[in-house]
Amino acid sequence: MPLLPRSRVFAVALLSALVLAPAAAAERTALAPGEYITGKGWGTLKISAGGSGRQRFEILTVNVGHYCELSGTLERGRGRVAADGDLPECRITLADNGESIDVAMTTPAECKRYCGANGGFDADYLKVAPECASDGLRRTRDAFKHSYDGKRYAQALATLAPVLSRCGRTLSWEDEGDIRNDLAITQYHNGRYRECLATLQPYAEEAALDDAELADSWPPVLLDRRLSIVRPARTNLRLCKRKLGLR
Repeated sequence: MPLLPRSRVFAVALLSALVLAPAAAAERTALAPGEYITGKGWGTLKISAGGSGRQRFEILTVNVGHYCELSGTLERGRGRVAADGDLPECRITLADNGESIDVAMTTPAECKRYCGANGGFDADYLKVAPECASDGLRRTRDAFKHSYDGKRYAQALATLAPVLSRCGRTLSWEDEGDIRNDLAITQYHNGRYRECLATLQPYAEEAALDDAELADSWPPVLLDRRLSIVRPARTNLRLCKRKLGLR
């Protein structure tokens, strides 16, 4: 087999590099599929697997009691939401910063049409362990409820207790409130009354108010949801204090 001249060998190598470079770049810039959550859980980002550097994304955020949604295609760190009816095209960038995916609206005026002037999608969406993503939390809470309803309180406590320590930074205030109440009443049934009080400490001040007083601190659109947390917290605090001889 005749040998190629060095100049032709170089040309073939260069051509191969040029052909492979786009695929390698796409592979480097593809974002890991999965669910990412903002601190305090007010926003979630889901990225699906895709080929040739093209993926899909979904973002859900909360803006003063209502939900804002974006979904579209993602390629090499650039997201695009196609125009739909009265809604314009929205473009965003997504960058992997190691601990999170940083999302920024590159067309802010257009993207805000999907959420309102005071809302948006810009945030660091944190990488979370599978048990802290929405499906993982749902499985844990289902397992907890199964044990609790069966009055297997020790097992219920062991199931739910790790959630606050492992997932606390990405829980929404609503999920956190429900979990703290469930955990506190389970601690009560396990005779852990001081732990019960510590679990509910974030709501002690509000629980000392009546509903009318609490209404002054929360907008109407959020008040009912907050009361659904504070009311059981009042009851659970009372139960645990009574066991400790406290008022």
